[in-house]
Amino acid sequence: MVIGHTHFEAVHPFSDGNGRVGRIMWALQMAAAGHLPLYLSGYVEAEKAEYVAALQEAQKQLSYRRMIDFVCQAIVACNDEEFATHKCLEGLPVEWQARGKFRMGSSAARSLELLLGMPVITVSRLAAELGVSVQAASQGLRRLEDAGVVRDRSKRGRNRIYAAEEVISVLARPFGADIDVVLEGALSTLTGNA
Repeated sequence: MVIGHTHFEAVHPFSDGNGRVGRIMWALQMAAAGHLPLYLSGYVEAEKAEYVAALQEAQKQLSYRRMIDFVCQAIVACNDEEFATHKCLEGLPVEWQARGKFRMGSSAARSLELLLGMPVITVSRLAAELGVSVQAASQGLRRLEDAGVVRDRSKRGRNRIYAAEEVISVLARPFGADIDVVLEGALSTLTGNA
């Protein structure tokens, strides 16, 4: 992974996007080797100075040890970050259920797990996913909104767009950001206290 990345970045084949392509190649190499791919870009951005120094050492001196150490540290850190993300997201439906006390089998209750993989949703999409009427999906989303699980981002019109802000905030947080702080910010957005 290190040697391929180092040479790809040295060749610099594109006028723009070489860094992004080089970093996505790591994930593709992991997948090709039969491993669960990790996207290391967040770590690279957080540790940019060390990345650049390690990359330059590998390119100019053909000394790969520092770059190998960097990539190994990135893999460990990104794996830890992924674990923390998964653990947080896994607990959200339970917290949402406690927050809203949704009736078992209702559209709102059935939406909780769905929102983890589909944090931005419309009424018609929810109706299709749950196999319920548009009216039942609309009612479910209103209940979710009242409980502070989703927020209507469109605020008008027929094709409203709802977002599970906590899910989006956890997934979009900067590398290494405290998940609890991110969740507090998202909850403030949901409750209108932002």
